[in-house]
Amino acid sequence: MGFSSGAQRDLFYKAESVYGVVEGGVPTGFTEMRNTEDSVSLARDNFVSDERRGDRGIHDLRLGNKQPAGDIGFEFSYTSFDDFLEAALCSAWNTDELKKGTTLSSFSVVKSFSDISRYQLFTGGVVNTMSLDVKPNGMVTGSFGFMFKDMSSGAGAYVTTPSATGVTHPFDGFTGSITEGGGAIAVVSGLTMNLDNGFERNFVLMSNANPQVTWGKSNITGTVTLFFKDSTEYDKFVAETESAIVLTLQDLDANTIEINLPRIKYTSAETPVNSDGATIITMNFQALDDSGEASNIVITRS
Repeated sequence: MGFSSGAQRDLFYKAESVYGVVEGGVPTGFTEMRNTEDSVSLARDNFVSDERRGDRGIHDLRLGNKQPAGDIGFEFSYTSFDDFLEAALCSAWNTDELKKGTTLSSFSVVKSFSDISRYQLFTGGVVNTMSLDVKPNGMVTGSFGFMFKDMSSGAGAYVTTPSATGVTHPFDGFTGSITEGGGAIAVVSGLTMNLDNGFERNFVLMSNANPQVTWGKSNITGTVTLFFKDSTEYDKFVAETESAIVLTLQDLDANTIEINLPRIKYTSAETPVNSDGATIITMNFQALDDSGEASNIVITRS
């Protein structure tokens, strides 16, 4: 038996109806998860004994609570990540529209190393963070940051007869449109968006796995970089003027995802000059709840 190869690592997931419990308690019903990389692993604190015996020795160590977590990277594509978008927004699709909500979704995730017949099972996975990165001349990439309740490992495949993943094309950074403040804008050189749900583990005595999690506010921030053509966007930061960003992505089959941040405020605007090239404005923003949409974000698929 050789060493494990990353080319034969696979990820599978299944929604849970009870937090931290594999649905049905059987390894069927899993779906392959499209991804580019992952850092999902088990972390535990450790506690070294302070006991003194006169020999200068350290005589014991204990491992603390289980804190499995990690990011799963992806190339964004139509319908492939609908379950995780729901979990990230703590909501559910209303036909083809998704907004911020207060519904907890959790998943069981299997990290499979098929070439050495080993697997790692992570349960109670909630989507704590989500990021998207849109750049010219490349795929739209991102990641889901998972926080899990528990983890175990074993021999074999664990997952049997998994459902196939989607085959939609990844979105790219040059097919679609972007508007700022309700108008088309053609000077954007990059856009990143980050969502943080502020999940925390709630540990109790006599258990090394948290029985539940609690969340914080839905915090969406981001950065937009623009070629410095005029001061329209820059002046919004100076005057503390609210704006909006709508990003529409389209794949090769004309499927679209629209991400609407209906109310934002710019929190910084920088115009450093360190070369003879084009001057770039880097503007950070904070998404705010919009009373008309009753959300800080609206995702629409078509």
